[in-house]
Amino acid sequence: MLATFITLCAACGDPASTTEGSSGDDGSEAAGSSSVGSTAASATGVTTTAGGDGSTGTGADDGSSGAASNGSSDDGSSDASSSGGVIDDAPLELVVIGASTAAGKNLDQPQYGGAPGNKPFATLYAEQLAIDRPGSTVVNLAVPGTTSFDGMPTGSQNPPGYAAPDPMHNITAALAESPDMVLVAYHLGAGASTEQVIANLTAIQDAADAAGVPVWFSTPLPRFATADPAQLAQIPEMRDAVLTTFGDHALDFFAALVGDDGYADATLFLTDENHPNQAGHQALYQVLLDADLPAAL
Repeated sequence: MLATFITLCAACGDPASTTEGSSGDDGSEAAGSSSVGSTAASATGVTTTAGGDGSTGTGADDGSSGAASNGSSDDGSSDASSSGGVIDDAPLELVVIGASTAAGKNLDQPQYGGAPGNKPFATLYAEQLAIDRPGSTVVNLAVPGTTSFDGMPTGSQNPPGYAAPDPMHNITAALAESPDMVLVAYHLGAGASTEQVIANLTAIQDAADAAGVPVWFSTPLPRFATADPAQLAQIPEMRDAVLTTFGDHALDFFAALVGDDGYADATLFLTDENHPNQAGHQALYQVLLDADLPAAL
């Protein structure tokens, strides 16, 4: 499986990787081709080893899955939280599936206003999760240009004209990692209707529910006024549908990146006018923090 593993260690370097020939979140070809899978060494000792698609993921130094184990504190009291037995500081694993924003496309490309060493929101979240819960991991299976059709469970029959689900980067692959939680960050569906995209996301949710794994869904991002008119018309509709359908398990990425005029906030996007810059990824990371995913476990 192509993935990038963010590894916790005492002192680490900063390997990075980019990929070529990727496309935008809506499935169309977009400017540039790089996906960021790197993170600078920090006080937490987090580094990234990037896979072939530049996506990011994490694993513990000892090769363990980071699964929590039961125990008690020094005073003999229980460490388990009252919300379901999850130890408050036990390591957790999050798996991310999605498209180019989740993969950090062009974030390290100076020609689009990026810079080497920039970190996508998944990497930022991995670093914070490692501080809050040492040993935690984030496996990022996002691939630029993919859509909710790619993320469908293996064996699903997609409509004519759409490729079969991607067995290396779909919800089935995510669940094979035995995660504690999953984040799905697809956006527009390469011309598919809002109803079809929501049906796809619901099928992804059903697969996660069957495995007993909570899953969250991001809304689409805002676009610039120069974007395709059909996309501009569909984005608010799809955002509302995601928020309504998934409720507390919806992450409003749109609100984090929209300007006062209702279009993409240019200060939060790269000059490719399609993907968030470092400030934009910081805003998306804040959405994850505010959602407090571990509290739902």
